[in-house]
Amino acid sequence: MATISKYTTKQGELYFYQIYQGRDSKTGKKKYITKRGFKTQKDAIIAADKKEKELQKGISTVYNFTFKEVYQEWFSTQERVLKPSTVDNYQSLFKNHVLPVMGSWYIKAITKQDAQKFINDMFNVPKNTRLSRSTIQNIKIKTAEVFKYAAKMDYISLNTFEYVIVPREEEDFFALDDEAPARDFWYRDELLDILSCFKNDFDDWVYNLFRLLAFSGARKGEILALQTSDIDFSRKGVKINKTLYFKDKQFHLMKTKNKQTRFVPLDDITLHCLAKYIQSLEEKKKEAVKYNLEFANQNYLFPRDSGMPQRLAAPNDLLTQLFNKHDHIKKLKIHSFRHSYASALFAEGKPTKLIQQLLGHKAINVTMDVYTHIAEYYDPEKEKYTEKMFHYL
Repeated sequence: MATISKYTTKQGELYFYQIYQGRDSKTGKKKYITKRGFKTQKDAIIAADKKEKELQKGISTVYNFTFKEVYQEWFSTQERVLKPSTVDNYQSLFKNHVLPVMGSWYIKAITKQDAQKFINDMFNVPKNTRLSRSTIQNIKIKTAEVFKYAAKMDYISLNTFEYVIVPREEEDFFALDDEAPARDFWYRDELLDILSCFKNDFDDWVYNLFRLLAFSGARKGEILALQTSDIDFSRKGVKINKTLYFKDKQFHLMKTKNKQTRFVPLDDITLHCLAKYIQSLEEKKKEAVKYNLEFANQNYLFPRDSGMPQRLAAPNDLLTQLFNKHDHIKKLKIHSFRHSYASALFAEGKPTKLIQQLLGHKAINVTMDVYTHIAEYYDPEKEKYTEKMFHYL
C-alpha cells in the first residue's frame, strides 16, 4: 500500500508517493520506491496505483530466508550422514569463505550474476593471497549443494550456482618450455634413500613409522591409529581398520575412508624392524607400570610419552626436518608415500585389483585414476636396474 505525503518547495506545495518494497536482497534494509513532483494529491494517488499494479505483475520482492539460514538448515542434515572430519571441513569452508560474503543475502534474490561475481572475486586478488583453483572449485560445488537443497524445499525456483563457471589460471593456457612435470611420488631408490636418512638421523620410532608408510601405502591417520596388536607376525602383515581423528584437542578412532578392514602384507625387513621396536615398547610399558604411568595402559604403535597417539601433524613436521637436513631429497608431501607405494606396485606389474585392495580404494576407477596420474610422469628408465621392493606380493 502506497503512502501519499505533502512537501513544500519554493514553487509551493507538492505531493509524493512512497511504496514499500520489502527488504534489500543483500543488506536486509527496508526499500522504498519514491516519486515526487505531483501537483495534486489525486495525481499522486493515480500514479501510485498504476505503479503498484505494474509491480504486482513482476516478481515478489519479499525474501523470507537469508543464505545463512538456509545453509544452517542444510548443514544440520549433513551432520547426520557425513564423517565428523568431513563435517569439520564443510564448516570451515563456509565459515571462512562463503558466509562472510553471502550470509546476510536473501537467497531468493541471489541471481546468476551474483553467483558468478562471488566466484570471480576470489580470483581477483593478488596471486600470493589467492585460494587454489581446486579450493574455489570445491567452494562452488558445496555452495551449489545449499542452493540445490533450497530448490528442493521450494525456497527458490532456480539453483543459480549450477551455472557458475570457475575461471582458470593464466598458466593453464600457456605452455612453458622449461616446465617440468609435477611428479608427486618418489622412485624406489629415492624412497630407500629417505628411509636410510630417517634411520641414521632420527629416533627408532620415527624410522619405523616412515618405513611402515612406505611399505604399506596406508594413509597417515591410519598409521597413527595402529595398535601393536594390528601387526600380525604370523600372517606377515598389518591389519588396517581405523583412522585417527582429532577434534577439540581430543582424539577419536574412526572407521577407514571406505569403512572396510584390509590386510597389507609386509616384507621381512619391515617385520623384523617392527618386532624389535615393539619389544622396546613393551619394556617401556613395564617401567611405566612401576610408576603407575598412563603409558602402561595404552597400546598404540606410535605413542607419545603420555601413551596417547602422535599428533596428526607430527609426520609432516618430521618430514620437514628431514628436508632441512638433506637438500638432495625431492620435497614432496606425506601423502606422496602412498603415491610412491602405488607407483612401485604399478612399475612391478602388480594386478590392478590387488593394488585396489592394498590401497583400500572402494572402487576400481579410483585406482585407475591414480595409475593414470602416475603413468603421466613415470619414467621407466629411472628404475630400469632398480631391485623390486614388493617381490613378496
